Formats: sequence, C-alpha cells, structure tokens
Amino acid sequence: MNEKIKRKAHVKQSFSLDFLERGTFTEYPYLGYSTWDAYLLARSVDSIWGFQDTAVYVKSLVVNTEIYVKYMDRVVRFKVIMFHEEKALEVIQASNSSLLPNDILLIHKIEKGKRLEAEKVFRGDLIGNYKTSSELTSVEISNPNDISQQ
Repeated sequence: MNEKIKRKAHVKQSFSLDFLERGTFTEYPYLGYSTWDAYLLARSVDSIWGFQDTAVYVKSLVVNTEIYVKYMDRVVRFKVIMFHEEKALEVIQASNSSLLPNDILLIHKIEKGKRLEAEKVFRGDLIGNYKTSSELTSVEISNPNDISQQ
C-alpha cells in the first residue's frame, strides 16, 4: 500500500509541473494576475518608467542650435542642421579631434558621462561612423530654450 501511495504522489507531482515543460502558464493564475504575461509585466526588473533623462536628443533641437562637447583634451562645436530630411550635427570647429569642420554626423542623443556615438559620419563623398574614445565631460547647448517640446 505504501508503494502505491508513493507512486501516486510522484505522478501528481510530475503532472503539476507539466506546465513548465509545455511552457504554457496561462491556465494557472499567478498572485491575482489573470495571465503569466500580466504577472511578468508587473514584476519586470529590466524596465523603468518615468526616469530622469539627462540626454539631449538631436531630433528635438531647433536648427542652428550650437552644441559644445568636451572629452579628454578634445573640444568639438556642432551646429544642428537638416540633412537628407532629418536633423544632424555639422562640425563647426574641432580641437584635438579626428572630426573635421564640415563633417556631418547622424547622432541620436548626446549625454554627459556617456560616449558620443554617430551612426553615420559624412565627410564629402566618404561615409563612416564615429565613437569618442572616452565619456563626455561637458555638454553645453547654445540656448537650452531652443529644445522643442515633442
């Protein structure tokens, strides 16, 4: 009799964990959530909403806004321009940098303490990409009131 009870208990345990093997969690309610996905969204540890964002987004700047960035012993002055129907940064002046005046950079955002990364850099007929060798130590905008509310 003891052997039958042990076998029966083992079968029930296997069956109760069967949903793990199938990957179907929706038939089991979790802590008051209607579905496994709803539970996962509520318990998400990789998403943060309403955080303080200190980045400057190029697309939200007004054309002709100037941006000064510093990193290591380098200083670069950019101007926001329209390039192929999107906002980009044109190098106005560069000191100790591989960037040259008139280079055009497609950059999503600029943030102090982060590296400056350009998806594309246009230098005449040449196209490349660019990333600073260290984090930006300073980011200054010629007129912070020029940031549009998008």
